[in-house]
Amino acid sequence: RHKAKIYYVYHEPFDSISNYRKGGFSYFKIFKIFLINVINLFIVALSDKIFLPSQKSYTIFQSKYKKLNSELVLLPLIFDDESQSFNLTTQKKEYISYIGTVAEDHAFDEFVEFVLFCDENNHYNELKFLIATKSTLDINLKSKLLKLVENNRLELYQGKDISNNEINICFSKSILVWNAYHRSNQSGVLPKSFMFATPVIIQRNNANEFVREGYNAIFINDNSNVNEIKQAIDKIIVNIDEFSQNSRNTFLEKFYFRNYINYFN
Repeated sequence: RHKAKIYYVYHEPFDSISNYRKGGFSYFKIFKIFLINVINLFIVALSDKIFLPSQKSYTIFQSKYKKLNSELVLLPLIFDDESQSFNLTTQKKEYISYIGTVAEDHAFDEFVEFVLFCDENNHYNELKFLIATKSTLDINLKSKLLKLVENNRLELYQGKDISNNEINICFSKSILVWNAYHRSNQSGVLPKSFMFATPVIIQRNNANEFVREGYNAIFINDNSNVNEIKQAIDKIIVNIDEFSQNSRNTFLEKFYFRNYINYFN
């Protein structure tokens, strides 16, 4: 009999308490993440090879955990292409979107503040905002957003599971997606955005090797600065055809699984 081998995708090695605090996590939440990481490290020690999805994850692992396992492979998150049945032309894109979990480090509150700012100042009346998350929103925050829903300024999906097809519809109709997180090692939202030819907004100090400013993303320095965010969105809208094509090309080059078949073999 052949011995089974364990190839482990280590999605996000535990960083440092200070970085998680900067990302907005409470000490209690950091403790929970730490406990999960302890389990991860047992699996790491037992694995024949460790796949790390970004240079940031790879660097953290090498600096903290390499003694546990030195069989490392840098490999992006990979996906099938789920966009084939969708119309990806920019004329069909109508949303400025937040898609994904409402986590402390994803700067969701900053996105909401920007949406409220735009509503108060009548920005982007030709577009709509979209929030699609299975997370349950705070009741006070939800009440604010429901007013925008009533005024047809916001599409809101929250508090329940969203099917993969529904998520894909959200990505396909988005002119851009919020990825201006306080911190992350890598983001599954990023390749899904690019899959559907949708550029992203990125916090400059959190940029990774998959985004290029002015190509498939616009970088911002402060994700709480509503004027800077608006300027970034304006740049994307003016050049949306190029941004859209570049984003799609990035998916095909970096995240499409068929590019890695020979490598896996």
